[in-house]
Amino acid sequence: MPEALRLRLAGFASEDGLVEVVDHTDALVGHCSVAELPGCARSGTFRFSPISGADVTMGIRRRGIANPLRNRFVIAHASGTDEIQESKLANFLRFNAAGIVAGHELDVRARLTGAIAIGHDGQQIASITAIDRHQSYVDVVSSADERLLGISVLMLLIYRRHHQQADIVAEYFGGR
Repeated sequence: MPEALRLRLAGFASEDGLVEVVDHTDALVGHCSVAELPGCARSGTFRFSPISGADVTMGIRRRGIANPLRNRFVIAHASGTDEIQESKLANFLRFNAAGIVAGHELDVRARLTGAIAIGHDGQQIASITAIDRHQSYVDVVSSADERLLGISVLMLLIYRRHHQQADIVAEYFGGR
């Protein structure tokens, strides 16, 4: 992966319900918060608000009768709303989701090492490592726009909420 920007979620929510996202120098990059998206579970929907640029919101769509085994993840960004979904049968082995976001292929895969790799048009743009509440890092290529940066940061929360069945709202946002 080319030169990367290392980000991390800095602790827990402040009184206003925001979790800071900082870079390797502890400079503020943006905030994460609990959000709402139509058709998505509130306990699995989050917003990334960068210091400069447009917000990105991502949520786990509620499962329905038509598709009870594969989750869909809704991504709302400045240029529209898109969905990625888990790959058939791959979700039983390791987390694996793909789809088209803003006209480009987006691919999210859990590696055997435990890291999550995020690809965009066939190129790896981000890696999420040490996936737990206390030490999680998101390495994003420095050329990523705010939409890809937001998706990469939010994927950490979505992965923990969905795949690890963690109560992210209680852990990071104090039950809001």
